[in-house]
Amino acid sequence: MNIITTINATLGILIMLLALRAYRKLGSKLYLSLSIAFGIFAVTHIVTLLGIARYLTTMLLTLRVIAYGMVVLSLHKVLKSAK
Repeated sequence: MNIITTINATLGILIMLLALRAYRKLGSKLYLSLSIAFGIFAVTHIVTLLGIARYLTTMLLTLRVIAYGMVVLSLHKVLKSAK
């Protein structure tokens, strides 16, 4: 078992749950978007831990790019509204 991937999956799940809790408490879609993005990261790391990533390389790469894009767009929206 790869310790780095295990830590990444665990942190992804933790951040997903915290962001989901923030969304439920504060209602901001920013937190929902971050929750979904980190949930995607967690899933891709879990797939890697299960040993099936080599069969799903393109899909995992696509999912990670989508998740990073969600984080970037969410943060951009926050910065834009802070002006």
